Amino acid sequence: MINRKKTETAVMVPVNEDAAKLIPWNLLYDGQKVFRVFTDQPTNRYLKELMKLSDINKRISFHCGRHTFATLCKTRGINYDIIARYLGHTDKKTTQIYAKYETELLLSEMEKWEKINDYSSSFSALSFLL
Repeated sequence: MINRKKTETAVMVPVNEDAAKLIPWNLLYDGQKVFRVFTDQPTNRYLKELMKLSDINKRISFHCGRHTFATLCKTRGINYDIIARYLGHTDKKTTQIYAKYETELLLSEMEKWEKINDYSSSFSALSFLL
């Protein structure tokens, strides 16, 4: 359970198996957060240094992780209401701004049209509607 400071709401964030493997459960004590998080400024400095070391020339910030998380949730079919709860949003319109569709998803969805090989059957299926 996490208490969000900005919205003053409690949020339960389940931990999947892969994430659970990374957590040193035996070293945690009651009420301790899993990860020690610094304020935004030091975290952003560390991220910029990692980007530089990796030869990645993009702007990055700690906040980008929230956008990435929301986008990945949406591409996996998670409902906006659930994503909003994970992010601590009280309005799902805010979440919809975060959860931008990735190019791959847009392309794969459009490819569904290419899977229709028999156009005549598609037109005959539409003809009953006319």
